Amino acid sequence: MAGTQAVRTLRDSAAARWTVLVLISGIFFATYWFYDFFSPIKELMIQQLGISNADYGMIISATTWANVFGMIIIGGIFLDRFGIRPAFLLFGGLATGGAALVALASTHLLTTDPKTQLYLMMAGRLLFGSGLEIVCVVVTRTVVKWFKDRELALAMAVNVSFGRLGSFMAVAFTVDIAAGQMSQAVVFAAALVAL
Repeated sequence: MAGTQAVRTLRDSAAARWTVLVLISGIFFATYWFYDFFSPIKELMIQQLGISNADYGMIISATTWANVFGMIIIGGIFLDRFGIRPAFLLFGGLATGGAALVALASTHLLTTDPKTQLYLMMAGRLLFGSGLEIVCVVVTRTVVKWFKDRELALAMAVNVSFGRLGSFMAVAFTVDIAAGQMSQAVVFAAALVAL
């Protein structure tokens, strides 16, 4: 009887694990950027969209509405039932579609009516938020899968650091990216999510 050989997988390669970590951490970077980039351009939004402080608050808060009513729980159940790839495709698609809708609304391509623009941006942030939190759960689940029993705490810390870096850079550079045009910053942030 021959001895059994351990089956090696891609996860056994440190280079593959860390490459995957950097790639999926880019998702945290982009989604945190999109979540936080509006604050530095609040005044531009108020001026260029003709909205009030309350309207601005509605756009920002729309990101969390679905999760307050259980979307993240539904996403967790979906992830457990169908796995990482289908969950990422569905909820990553929601987040990307929502970011794209916000970007399109900000550029006046869909409408020039300020109220309709406001509602489209709110709808986009709602879609983005519906996918965002679940995408973060999917990314975390992926880290656990790739780093099972190997440097797991370090990998989680690196992953979360990418998200915080996205928040920091959004606040630090969005005004420069906007260059006086709010829509430039929105399109840039949405493009990061799409990538």
